[in-house]
Parts: sequence; structure tokens; C-alpha cells
Amino acid sequence: MVTGPDGIAHRAGDATTDESLSRVLGRPVQLRRETDVPHHDESPVHLITTSSVAEPIGRPIDARRFRANVVLDTGATTGRSRWRTAGTGATSPSGTSWSSPLGPGMPRCRMADLSVPGQVEELPILKTIARHHDVLFGLQAHVARGGHVRCGDTARLI
Repeated sequence: MVTGPDGIAHRAGDATTDESLSRVLGRPVQLRRETDVPHHDESPVHLITTSSVAEPIGRPIDARRFRANVVLDTGATTGRSRWRTAGTGATSPSGTSWSSPLGPGMPRCRMADLSVPGQVEELPILKTIARHHDVLFGLQAHVARGGHVRCGDTARLI
């Protein structure tokens, strides 16, 4: 079952589910069965920072490569060990706020090596992440208080 933001539950595989999701997201989408290559998500939200994106290979990398749900603009500097001590959560300080307790580091897979649309370069990022971060990059997060998150919103680690 898939529950939309309107609270209505839809059955996966039902055409009305695709229609409802498309309406909410503002573009055509469909739920599909996995192929013979299994995929999974460790948590509903994957959070990374702009400062961490340059660390794996010593130069900036397109943050889309990590397929995170939330990218916090933290400027250019953050130590390598920050993911283990980043705080207990992320929150929006505005009145429309959302909050998300931060979990452990996000285990990474081969997807980090693969380019995203608009990129042709594949980079050996996973080996570097494995060597320096125990194959963890970013943080797992779970939504504690829902709300709207838009590009450019202010957020802070707490």
C-alpha cells in the first residue's frame, strides 16, 4: 500500500495509484516491480552536505551522483569524521518546519560510481569511500515531523 499526502491509501499496481502519484508530483510516474537486480533503501531519507561531496576524490562532484533526498549547503569545509558526529537531527527553523532524526551513516553501493544525466564521466568513488569512510557516505534519516521541503529552504543540523 502507498499512502499519499492526502492520507488516501492506494494499492501498488493499481492504475489509480500511478494517476494519484503523478498528480501529486506534477509529472507522469509509475510504480514498477524490481528487475532481477534488487534495489533497496536503508531509510526513507538520505542526507548529504555540499562540503562532503568534494571529499571522496579531492574535487567537487555533482551531488546528484549520491542520489540523496536532501543536500544541505554547508559551504566548503567539513572534516572527514563529521558524519559520525554530525548531530542528532536536521530541522527547518521556519514555522512550516519539518524535523528528521539522523541515523547512522548511509551504506553506499556501486551507484555512486555511475554518472547521472548530463554527466559522462564515471568516477571510482566507491573505493575511496570504502577506504576512508567504511563505505558510508551521508546519513540515514527518518521523518519525525512532516512538512514541505523546497529547494532553497533553510535547514540546520542540531
